[in-house]
Amino acid sequence: PFVQAWLTVKLVLLAAYIVFGFKTMKATSKFSQMLFYIAALACVSLLISVALTHNPMGFLSRWL
Repeated sequence: PFVQAWLTVKLVLLAAYIVFGFKTMKATSKFSQMLFYIAALACVSLLISVALTHNPMGFLSRWL
């Protein structure tokens, strides 16, 4: 997976999604729960776009 950049990005985003999920469940305040939840959703959306485009930037590659 480290040969293809988009696969490496997918693995990193998957790990970040898992970490943010654990942080969401362990958070004590509503604000931190919401923040970690939004970060996890951002990871999933970027992970899906990277998987569909096979580009490490995902949907952001159109604008950057």
